[in-house]
Amino acid sequence: MTSEWPRFSDHVPAGLLAVRGELDESLDRARRGFEQYVESPEDASPLHHAALELHQIRGTASIIQCFGAAALAEDMKQSVQDLLQHRASDVDATQAAVMAALVQMGDYIDALSLGFDDCVLVLQPVINEMRIARGRPLLTERELFVAQMHALGADASIKTARGERQFASGDRIIFLRNERGLGVKNGTLGKVEMASAQRMAVRTDDGREIAFD
Repeated sequence: MTSEWPRFSDHVPAGLLAVRGELDESLDRARRGFEQYVESPEDASPLHHAALELHQIRGTASIIQCFGAAALAEDMKQSVQDLLQHRASDVDATQAAVMAALVQMGDYIDALSLGFDDCVLVLQPVINEMRIARGRPLLTERELFVAQMHALGADASIKTARGERQFASGDRIIFLRNERGLGVKNGTLGKVEMASAQRMAVRTDDGREIAFD
């Protein structure tokens, strides 16, 4: 999984080091419970236990701000709940997708421990495989990225006409000059939906979405 995943830092979050053992144990219990259910689907109790472990993983990952792991755990939990409630469009495909996601979660946690950046977009394919199997809407890269920025409260330093400023998701902004390429005029108001050092996405007050580097 990590062969095409850029490594941004050799720093491993202290929070991850503190809870790594707990995450591994919960993931192992979730995997064993799900495998028991697949082997004997008439007994749903192992699936209930797997859902509880996935809920625990999601909560722990959220606390240490590992959004990718939290998002994957949440979608796995939703998949398990759809199986329990007989809502999955394709049961066999959902089971296979969850099994693949459990493996990838372990790989993802390993990668974070090696210093790879927490990047939910790496997990988009496996998340959407579960959604396809369950008959749920797919998540776009933009939706996942914006969600990660909101969850982390991320902000970015961006050069403006009045110097360098810090922007974060939810900030109100005003454009101070006409930008024909963006379709905005001097005085256009909007709200920041996503801000990074490379890109900003804004929803204007008239409902348009614009993005620029």
